[in-house]
Amino acid sequence: GVGGQMLTMHQIGGGQAEALEFRADETTRGLDITLREIRLKRGILIACITRGNTTIIPTGDTVIKNGDLVVVVTRAGSRIGDLSDILAD
Repeated sequence: GVGGQMLTMHQIGGGQAEALEFRADETTRGLDITLREIRLKRGILIACITRGNTTIIPTGDTVIKNGDLVVVVTRAGSRIGDLSDILAD
């Protein structure tokens, strides 16, 4: 897919959940929009965003920017292939 490739995936919670790391790029849907304005699929949590040397614990006012590293936690087997897949259609 396009929209920010997955870099790493870790199974957590005894295999019940996955922590997925993505790098946002210019094709990622939802860039520069506050998280409160974005509709995420059910069961998706944006755990943290790394921008340069800064780690951001996201709030509703946080935006994802091109080049950010984004860690997403979701239930195992959710088939999130790239960062755009976390958005509800």
